[in-house]
Amino acid sequence: MKNLLFFLYILSSFGLFATDDKEGNFRATEYGLLPDKNYSLQQVLDNQDLPFVKNDTLHPDKNNSYWVRIFFTPFDPKSNEYYLTVNPAIDNTIYYLDPRTQKWESNQSGFFISNGNRHKGLAFLANGDSINCIYVHINLHDFAGQRSSFVPAFTALKADHVDDKENFMLATWLIVLFIICIYIFNIIVDFIVVREKTHIYYLVVLAGCILYVTAFHRFPNLLFDFRMLRYNIVSADMFYSYELSDFLSQISLMTITTGYTYLTSNFLKLAINLPFWDRLLKRMLFCYLACCSLFQVSILFTPLVFISEFNLISNLFIASIFLLLFVISVVSFRKRNKHAKLFLIANAIPFIIVIGSALYLTLYNYNSYNMLLLPYFGIISFSITFSVALAFRNRNIQNELKLKEIEAKTLSIENEKTLLQNELLFSKNKEIETRLSLEKIETENLQLKLDLKNREMVSSAINISQKNETFEKIKKQLDGLSTDQSVSKESLEKVKSMIRNNIAVENTWENFKIHFEQIHPDFFSDLLKKHPNLTQNELKLSSYLKLNLTNKEIAAFQNIDPDSVKKAKMRLKKKLNL
Repeated sequence: MKNLLFFLYILSSFGLFATDDKEGNFRATEYGLLPDKNYSLQQVLDNQDLPFVKNDTLHPDKNNSYWVRIFFTPFDPKSNEYYLTVNPAIDNTIYYLDPRTQKWESNQSGFFISNGNRHKGLAFLANGDSINCIYVHINLHDFAGQRSSFVPAFTALKADHVDDKENFMLATWLIVLFIICIYIFNIIVDFIVVREKTHIYYLVVLAGCILYVTAFHRFPNLLFDFRMLRYNIVSADMFYSYELSDFLSQISLMTITTGYTYLTSNFLKLAINLPFWDRLLKRMLFCYLACCSLFQVSILFTPLVFISEFNLISNLFIASIFLLLFVISVVSFRKRNKHAKLFLIANAIPFIIVIGSALYLTLYNYNSYNMLLLPYFGIISFSITFSVALAFRNRNIQNELKLKEIEAKTLSIENEKTLLQNELLFSKNKEIETRLSLEKIETENLQLKLDLKNREMVSSAINISQKNETFEKIKKQLDGLSTDQSVSKESLEKVKSMIRNNIAVENTWENFKIHFEQIHPDFFSDLLKKHPNLTQNELKLSSYLKLNLTNKEIAAFQNIDPDSVKKAKMRLKKKLNL
């Protein structure tokens, strides 16, 4: 968000109203400084010989606390209530003579004092008719051991002016919070409808803006009773402090920068349109977050850090990131990214509003109340412009979706036509497939018949073989009985003759060959054409192999040993070159 750069400008602008005489401020030019030796207020009042050194400097390495004496003349006779701001504001106690009771009263304030105030001013009452002597006890316990020395600063402000400013800031802060919450609610509703990541990052930016303004105006001091102080002594009259509000300010800037980087990436679709710039932007963001995270962690555990140097580095990172975002926006616009124009307008309007307001208020209508509104101008203008930009972007996306729906419908119609044509082709193909299936079934039936006949022939051959084997056994037994004198030789010869006749009839090769050629009509002729030198036994063996008979089955047919079948098969394969 480029209006973060505006906030840096605002930070420098806020230093102006601290010395503006129009608002009744008074900066002490003379004071007396006394190193504290555990003096009580009464000892300081009674002992006039205590050496209050005029306009001396604070030396934390020599003394942990000091007494300061200031002579204050009220600059507004109508007002006797004031706030005295003392720097460093760590743990300060003011002692003043109450003009109403003529008793010495005291108040405490500072980073380590919880008094329910956003500011660190010490409230006191002054006598408007005379010079008031004020004592301040400065406790430097957090600076103990530091060899640096620095000059304290004292500024008095009218209480009614400070209180009015506090009320004004609180009221404007609450109003701006209410307005931003309305935009947040609106964005949440849009996100529920469109489910787009850009809305999430926009919400992150808005949440970071709320945290930034809250921390920038020190409102965490009202919400949390948490005391943390880190400092960086630069010179005798300058030191930087770092407390909870500064910590939250850095967190808010990290949140805003991260959210806005990813908002830009998604808004302009950089990962698709400009992948190089997208990677460069995210790597720079990673370096910035790593630097800030390292600083945030180190500041929690180290008593002294280089705050001013870190602020410079952090501001340079932020300026570089948002300058890169601006360059990416211009590049996207020149590449005719349809959302780049909306993005540039949404950023240009807050920039013009804040810069124009700052220049006008500074040159023509300067007032601290108005200057306090500058951060709010930037946040509210950013909220409005980006809400409008997101609305236009959503409308463009919806229009694109409608066009895509029309294209989808047109494509659906074309698909329906194609489906109808495919159905026609499918029906034709189905008819062809049906014919092929019928032909396949017929072929399978023929194959089944062929297999059946083969099995029948094999079965017949096996039966013949088994019968021949049985007859041979019977014949051998009869040959044994022929030696028996009690058995008639004529009757034995008749039985042997019957067995020989049966074997001769059923064991003929011609009978087997006839059945085989009925099933495989061209087998022998084709085989003899290729190998005319085959013998009768080799033709028999070839037919048995054609029927996939085993060695045992072949041996049974030919009344030979299975080993003889193996040898015959080897000779046949060699002869056929198999």
